[in-house]
Amino acid sequence: MNAEHKKALIDDCKREMAELEKSLITWGEVWVPYLQSKLKRQKIALATLTAQPVKVDDSMALAFHKALSDGGVGHEDLEEIKVGLEAALCNIPRHAPAADLAEMVPPGWKLVPVEPTKQMLEASYREASVYSRTAYRAMLAAAPTPHE
Repeated sequence: MNAEHKKALIDDCKREMAELEKSLITWGEVWVPYLQSKLKRQKIALATLTAQPVKVDDSMALAFHKALSDGGVGHEDLEEIKVGLEAALCNIPRHAPAADLAEMVPPGWKLVPVEPTKQMLEASYREASVYSRTAYRAMLAAAPTPHE
């Protein structure tokens, strides 16, 4: 795949993700699990397309070899180990631990569920006499992103 094709695929993923996020708000609840599943697949595709390859150096290859064998390793063996490790590492998803996610949230922002919980809807009703999943979805759709 050339760079132009890769960029087109990345742009396509981003466009479809934006459409799916809007659809989650406007479509009926019966479609939510399907749309969330489709959105998750697009996020995985985008992560795969934008992932940077891991560069394995000699020290990493030697440490791997020592963990598996007591014998010595030649230069050709070392190169084969590096190629194998790079191939294996490119298939490992790199997700941020939950603790790191909380640190990434800018001041004045909160992570909230895509769908309101029963407690959230009840609190909304107590404060504003509004008990509406649709209103919640509309607010999420209208919310700016941190970099806007």
